[in-house]
Amino acid sequence: MKEGVNNAIKHANPSTVDVFINTDQDTTTTLLIKDDGKGIAITERNWTGNGLTNMKDRISEIGGTMEIESVKSGTEVRFVCKV
Repeated sequence: MKEGVNNAIKHANPSTVDVFINTDQDTTTTLLIKDDGKGIAITERNWTGNGLTNMKDRISEIGGTMEIESVKSGTEVRFVCKV
């Protein structure tokens, strides 16, 4: 979560960054980091820094997934993990 928030602040120039945590029937936990910044053109091939790769590796190590959705009006990074 910390890396995702730091990335949003550092790269997106947002006016807000929201963090949501949801647990679905005690089986799945979802962490969503959403900003209203400039957005990014994202594919795994253009991840030039370590931040996104490290976040994906960390969530994978505990059996979770990471998804990134970006548009001109912001970016959402979603982590999903079974508990």
